[in-house]
Amino acid sequence: GARDVGLNPNHELCVVTSAGRVRCVNPRAEAPYAKFPELTRLIDFTACGIDHDARLLCRGDQHTGAYWDDVVTTLLTDVRDAQLVPNGPAVTGCALLRTGKVWCFGSNQFGEQGTGQRSGTEPLHEVQGLPPIRRLAHTTGVTCAIDEHGGAWCFGAWFGPDYARRAKERPVCERRTSQWLV
Repeated sequence: GARDVGLNPNHELCVVTSAGRVRCVNPRAEAPYAKFPELTRLIDFTACGIDHDARLLCRGDQHTGAYWDDVVTTLLTDVRDAQLVPNGPAVTGCALLRTGKVWCFGSNQFGEQGTGQRSGTEPLHEVQGLPPIRRLAHTTGVTCAIDEHGGAWCFGAWFGPDYARRAKERPVCERRTSQWLV
């Protein structure tokens, strides 16, 4: 039976079996996962996964997130959830630890890494100033998180590089229209 389902970097449908192995519709798509230990979860569109020991594992370098190497690297331990997005030959991403802390790395073009900057690439770092988080969403350009009290914290595109915190009574992100969308 299947334990998890996801899409690999080549957009191939893959599952994590009950034995923790990755099996894909196209068997050639399984190659990126051959050196992984048993996984419990795949991270969509990346050659990354979370294993039984709550480690976030990816193929490649832990600072850049490059997933083309044959080496499997532990990016973080004690991981509850991770959201990673391909960005050329690298990955931009954030991970939620079991402690409620958020760690991010990769492209920071829109401030999505929570450093207060809007450029370059950020090495793996803990996002400062957040309360304990229980849910995380990250994509190219924006990161949002829900804290233990229902408050929403967002940074990146349309939110500025710093946090936009919403009161507990109104945990909604600010909505803005960008001219290029009009």
